[in-house]
Amino acid sequence: MIAVQETNWISSEIIDMNSHIIFKRSKPSGYKEFGVAFKVSKQLKPHFIDFKHINERLCAIIIGAHFFNLWLINVHALTEIKEDAVKDEFYARLEALFDSLPDAYTINQINHG
Repeated sequence: MIAVQETNWISSEIIDMNSHIIFKRSKPSGYKEFGVAFKVSKQLKPHFIDFKHINERLCAIIIGAHFFNLWLINVHALTEIKEDAVKDEFYARLEALFDSLPDAYTINQINHG
């Protein structure tokens, strides 16, 4: 499984390919920018629980493991040049997603930089 950013696609959908499934979230229309997605091996398809598409910068996928569910969150963070109101809305949505996690979850992060 890989998390992909800057897909520049329009629309949100699940695309079933030969050996993989693509779960993507992009702008519904207009200029092609941003976009987040997960490319998942079809071997994980029986374990797939849900795909949450929040906006063109934020999505999550839930995979069922043997003793727990694995939540993977793909975040394309805003740059410093964005207006404060836009940043506040983005981080409010991210916080709401974290708040929706079951209490027993441990949060670890992997930064790409």
